Amino acid sequence: MIVHGPHAYISPSWFGNTNLVPTWNYTAVHVYGTLKVKNNPERLHDIVKRYVDSCEAAMPTPWKHESAEDACVGQLAEAIVGFSITIDRIEGKAKLNHSAERQQNVVHGLIQHD
Repeated sequence: MIVHGPHAYISPSWFGNTNLVPTWNYTAVHVYGTLKVKNNPERLHDIVKRYVDSCEAAMPTPWKHESAEDACVGQLAEAIVGFSITIDRIEGKAKLNHSAERQQNVVHGLIQHD
């Protein structure tokens, strides 16, 4: 399984040095192991509900499962595949290789070009 983190094009113009080239900064994790598909609809529904509740907690007006029709939620839930992984190995990679000053310039550049 590959888990992607933040990533973005980085312009050399943000560094204030013309002797650089464009790059792409990123973070990613590769997880190796045995995957098992989980086919328990009640358990999957509980996991999704808890995840949504956690994400919605910071919203000014949190969305609740109860506000959607059961048929709608049920139909969408059928499209979700639950799984677990027994992990054998994890490899992480982060390409963010710049000084603290350059990192701040990148942050500023990303904010300005978002």
